Amino acid sequence: PKCTVKKTAAAAAAAAAAAGQGLLRVGWLQKHRQRRPAVALVFVAQEVVEGDPNAWMALTKQLDDVRVAAAAGAARLAIVVVGDDVPDQLPEDRAGPIRRQAQIDSRCLVTMPQPPTPQSLQRVAKLCQDLAHGYYGNEFLRQQSIVAGSGGAGNVASVRPGFKAAAFAEFRQDWGTALRLYRSAFGTLAAAHAAAEATP
Repeated sequence: PKCTVKKTAAAAAAAAAAAGQGLLRVGWLQKHRQRRPAVALVFVAQEVVEGDPNAWMALTKQLDDVRVAAAAGAARLAIVVVGDDVPDQLPEDRAGPIRRQAQIDSRCLVTMPQPPTPQSLQRVAKLCQDLAHGYYGNEFLRQQSIVAGSGGAGNVASVRPGFKAAAFAEFRQDWGTALRLYRSAFGTLAAAHAAAEATP
């Protein structure tokens, strides 16, 4: 039928266009693995937090700078206050202004004694893991929405965002979803290639 021929030709043309543009930009995976952080972790000395007004003013300027820098890359921001005798939780008269200045919630402000204890290291590591999962989860959902807007999986236009969604699923250690999306994207490419080869 004519409609089938037209759809096959359109699929072939789309596959050729996708191949011409490249599936992913050169260095895309490397950028997200090495150069675009999911989490910005800032270490602040206890004496600065508990210091005089001049030290506090300098800290607020630094918090403004790191908040803006983290927001520019959509990274999640967390602050770790370190010191020899730092308490497990900062007093609210110090913690509250830090959270407001950095625009973070309470879980993103933690303390770490020096030298660090295994428990404090685990707490910071768990925080970073949770924040990274949230970051990559948002990126995954964004790419999935692009897939849906392109006509859904199986459409050649869905391949590029499908691969990106699979990579973000992999970054957050969702191996099953990553494998399913990689297979779907590769299957779509293979079908488009076969259609292009069969077109006179």
